[in-house]
Amino acid sequence: MISRKLRLVITFSSTTDALLLEQSCKEKQISGGLIPVPRMISASCGLAWSTDVNNEKNIQTLLDYIQVQPEGIYQCMI
Repeated sequence: MISRKLRLVITFSSTTDALLLEQSCKEKQISGGLIPVPRMISASCGLAWSTDVNNEKNIQTLLDYIQVQPEGIYQCMI
């Protein structure tokens, strides 16, 4: 059985924004990774950033700094 974990999932309107957050998180050493958008959020294809829910404040600050507006921020069991 695959164990699921509560994760913070950030979706974007463009792949460019997702890649920009990925690069910025790596520079700031914020753990996480790009994943396909979970079906529970959207049936459309695309990329999302997944990280520990405890990183939410850091991610919000970073999104403001890099001037990226996410499509949505969710807490999901994935």
